[in-house]
Amino acid sequence: MVLSAAEKQRAYRQRKKKAERAAPDVTSSIVAGDFAEFLEARGEMQLSDGRWMDDPAAIAEHIDLTLGEIGVRFDWRTTEKAEQAVEILTESASAIAELLNAFKLHEINAAIERLKEADLSDPAAKKAALREAVKLDAIKRGLAKKTRHDFAATSVKGEVGSD
Repeated sequence: MVLSAAEKQRAYRQRKKKAERAAPDVTSSIVAGDFAEFLEARGEMQLSDGRWMDDPAAIAEHIDLTLGEIGVRFDWRTTEKAEQAVEILTESASAIAELLNAFKLHEINAAIERLKEADLSDPAAKKAALREAVKLDAIKRGLAKKTRHDFAATSVKGEVGSD
């Protein structure tokens, strides 16, 4: 069966997205700080014992306890509660992404400051530092972008069927 141009383009985008997801995160070689310390310094969270993050069951228990403290209870027997859970979890993922983004930008800015303070009297060192600065700037631009994650629709709001 011959694919249409739109189908070929869709397949190309899917392959490209899959390859991007499989690629390692370029910020991992730059990040030298501790995320938990960063969050505590900002007053965002108290994570003095971060080991609970390594155990999925402990994570679920911690989330239930934390959400319970603010009065959120998951009751999956009703569609309304399930829709609320989707909304809360989506907002939570967005908030965590914002914190992680701020942490990585903080680490990149620290790496840029280290480059500025380095001894650049040697032409080879200066050339390497310039290359690293360009790389760090490209990473900062990449972190400035927003991503989109698609979920199946769980509700339909507004007027439907009226023109």
